[in-house]
Formats: sequence, C-alpha cells, structure tokens
Amino acid sequence: MRADNRRVAGHNDGMETDAERWIVASMSIDLRTVAVDLTPVLPGGENGGAKIVILELLRALAVLAPRCRFVLLTQAASHAELAELDAPNVERRLVLGQPAPPPRQRLVSRIARRVLPLLPGRVRTIVARVGYRLHRPMHDRPASRLLRDLGVDVLFCPFTAPTCAEPGIAVVSLVHDLQYRTYPQFFTPDDVAHRDRTFVAACRAATLLVAISDYTRGAILRHGDVEPSRVRTIHHRLALRGRAPDSARGAALLQRLGLRRERYFVYPANFWKHKNHEMLFTAFAVSAQRGLPADVRLVCTGAPGPRQEFLQRAAGAMNLDERIVFAGYLPGEELAALVGNSLGMVFPSLYEGFGLPVLEAMAAGVPVACSNRTALPEIAGDAAILFDPRLVDEVAAAMVALAIDPRRRADLVRSGRERAAEFSDVGRMAQDYLDAFGDALRGRQRRDAIDGVHADGWAGSRVVIEALDVGCTPVAELDVEAPGWLPVRTLTLAIEGGTEAAPRRLELARGERATVSLALAPQPGRLVITITPVYAPALLGISVDEREIALRVHRCTLRSGDGSGDVTLMPETAA
Repeated sequence: MRADNRRVAGHNDGMETDAERWIVASMSIDLRTVAVDLTPVLPGGENGGAKIVILELLRALAVLAPRCRFVLLTQAASHAELAELDAPNVERRLVLGQPAPPPRQRLVSRIARRVLPLLPGRVRTIVARVGYRLHRPMHDRPASRLLRDLGVDVLFCPFTAPTCAEPGIAVVSLVHDLQYRTYPQFFTPDDVAHRDRTFVAACRAATLLVAISDYTRGAILRHGDVEPSRVRTIHHRLALRGRAPDSARGAALLQRLGLRRERYFVYPANFWKHKNHEMLFTAFAVSAQRGLPADVRLVCTGAPGPRQEFLQRAAGAMNLDERIVFAGYLPGEELAALVGNSLGMVFPSLYEGFGLPVLEAMAAGVPVACSNRTALPEIAGDAAILFDPRLVDEVAAAMVALAIDPRRRADLVRSGRERAAEFSDVGRMAQDYLDAFGDALRGRQRRDAIDGVHADGWAGSRVVIEALDVGCTPVAELDVEAPGWLPVRTLTLAIEGGTEAAPRRLELARGERATVSLALAPQPGRLVITITPVYAPALLGISVDEREIALRVHRCTLRSGDGSGDVTLMPETAA
C-alpha cells in the first residue's frame, strides 16, 4: 500500500478505510496474532519518550487491524498500568515478575555469587558440580513455548531485545538508538556490555530491524552485521500530542510551579548524561549576561533521582537555584500544558535517535532551539534554531534570540507547525508497522535460519535449524563444543526431524569439540536439537552470566545435497 493512500486509522470519508484495505491485504500474508514484548516497560516516565510512542502505536494498531490479535507480554510492575490498552483484539499476558523463587534456590544463588569465587579453583569446581546436581531439576525444564502455544505469527520487540523469541517465529526489533557506541563514557562497563549483547542479538535474531530515523538506520548498518534489506526506517508519528493544552489545567500547573505564561524556557528530558544539562545551565547563566530578560526562567522536567539531586546542587552552586525550576515527572496532559505555555523549548541533547519533544513543541506552536547533532537536524529540518550543543556561546545566543526577537519567534512557530504536520499521521505509522510485520512473516517463511543460539555462540536447551532455500536433502554441519568446566560428564543431544539416516541421539563429553553432520528431510526441512542439561554459569560461580546455556556452537553450515551451493547460517566464532 502506497504512503499517499494512507489516512489516520478510524477515519471514514465514504471511501474504503485503511482498516478495510488492511484486512484484504492481510489475507495474503495470514497475519493473525502479534505478540508485543512490553516486559521492559516501567511505571511512570523511566522509559522516556519511547514508552509514549509505543503505547500510541499499539492503540493505532488495534484500530487499524481489528481482525489481528495483539498479545502484550508484560511484567508485574507495569501490568496494571497497561490495562489502558485493553481492547477486543488486545490482551495482556503477565510473563515476568512471578512469585519469588523458593528459599533453597535463593540460598544457592547467594552462595554461588559470594562464596564460590573465593574458594580455590579445584574446590570451587567440586562444590559447583555438587550444588548443580542438587538443583539440576531446576534447569532441565523444557524450552519456553509460550509464543507457539499462543499461535503467534510475529514477535514485536519495541525495546530491541529479542528476549522472548522462539525458533520459527518471525521477529521485528525496534532500535531506538546506539548511543552506547558513540558515548560509552555515559554508561557503566556492564551497561555497555549488556546493550551490545542486546544489539548483536537483535541483528542475528530479528527477521527485520526497524530504525526510528535515517540516522539510526545508518548507525545500525555501520555497527551491525546485517544486510541493508533487513533494516528499514519508520519515523515516529503522533497525531494528538501537540493539541492545545487545557487552559484551566495549565493555569493550575503554572501556579503550583510559581511560573508565568511565556516567561520560561522548557527542557523536557530525563536527567541522563547525554541530555547535557550541565552545558545548558552554563549557557543559561551566560545568556543572562547577554540580554536574556531577568524574569525568564528555565524549567527542567524528568523523573527524580540522584542525577536530579546532583543537578539541583549544581544550579545552586551557580546561583541559579531561583531561576531553574525542577518540575519532576509530569503526566502527559500536564507536560503538554507546561510546553504549550512556555516561551520556547531549548533542547541541547548530545544524542537523539529521533527527538520527539522537538516535534511536540512545534505542534503546540512553541518555537524551538535544538542541537544540530545526530538525528535532530533530520527531524527539525529548518523549523528550529540549530546550535552546536558543545559550544556555550551558541546555546546562549539561541536562548537570547528566542526571548527577544519576536519576528524570529513568529517564523519558527509557522515553520514548526508545518514541520510537525509531516509527522502527525499516526495511522500511517501504524500501517508502516503492519507492513513490516507482514514482510517479516513472509521473510521468515522463506528464510534458512538457525534459532536458539545466542550472538556469542552459546546455545540453550533447544536449537532449531530450518532449511527452506537450500536444494534437496540438505545437511546441517555444526562445529560444537562442550566446555571443560561443565558440571556434568556429558551433554546429551536428542535430534528430531532428520532423515532416517540421521542419528536420534548424540553425546558430547566434557571438553570435547566435534563436527556433527545431520541430514534433514527434503525441503522444507526442520531439525530440532534438544540439549540436556543446561546450566547457569552465575549459579556455579564461574561468571556473572545468568543465562541457562548448554554448549558452544562455533559454526553452522547448510550443505546442499544437489550441488546448488552451501549456506552459512552461523559464521565461524572465536574458539
């Protein structure tokens, strides 16, 4: 469906609606059930603008595709809050935050984390193996089949990580940014490692990756091992976020915060380091010496925490505590009122994958001055004052211009409204995602793949190999290894789906590395390898890795039986 034929979901002008056209189109792709992994969603504003966009998108998807079932996978902390999304074709399924593990398991975990690393190597190995055997039933449970049991066609991961992925089910992962690659100093080493594992896993597991801007798509292609055809840009589009704020609510909010209408700048951002608050405060102090009226204040919103407390102390040390207001986290309508009544938005972020607040301000008729870095120029276009967020003088000059130049303000308001209108069609955004889900489903249906292996080569309890494009009678060749520090003598590999000549059961001794060849049935061929037992290195005191893993896969190749060529499902990994 072409973009110029799309309209806001639910709109009916006497012609065929988007929903009706999608129903017809969906018949050819048989998209019936989409699972959405919302387990990373936290209460309140901890997820930043990403949460706002995803919730709006899900509402639009439910309207646009009434015959498609959406299953929202949630965690206990936000399960009740997400009830606002319930609809005839939308249901929530609590999958994270179940009752605490039994006392015995918690005790073993504490011992493993605190005591085992302190023991001599040989003693640590013996104790770990004994402890593991005592709790082996805890790890020998079958692999999750939640998605398959729910009849899911596509798993949508709006926070990137394909944590809930299951073999044979198409995955669409949304990548918001790769900030950790550009500014690793803003993250702890563990956080950088975690984000990198998530990104690499998404590149490997996702049938399709969605970027929220062309800038982010470029970053994915630079840093990820992924074909360009598997990465597409879908811009954020929100139809109602820029509507005029309720005047009574706005007046009450300004009174509570001690503010006057159009006598303050606003910066709506969590207090993360890349948001560049220190530079903003410095520039605000400089602008006060260069013509900024004395009654103009600066309002910062965001979830409270240690970082906010640090910035409050910094503002006091700069003698700005009377002019900088920390409004805390504000719900949607209050934030809209705060922005809509402001003198202007100043947005000095060092890194944005998109820059949603900039468009929200423009839609509300508020002039904007923002950073010229990363995705912000792509989103703001020529409708904002752009500045280098690393240069104090440029930020200060932008604030002075917003405050004292009425003609410049009027030009920015006019061009800003036009720019925001280009990103206002939420129905178009929802249709773009439905198109992505359909393409992912078709891609999964015709793609050779190996599932159940992490990006670093470690496999869990179930590995699935699918041969859909290779010639007849393909052979899966795997280079596998059982690590020398296994807490058991052997691993058992049970094989389903091969030819009669393929083995039904293999054993791999501790420390053994071998090449295994398994013949698949004529295509479409599917091979399922169940590995027992699995184990958690963190429980053994070996490392902090909490994954349940079984063996290392160094390489996987599909060799064609008719000479049509080999397919590398998994390239060679380091030993």
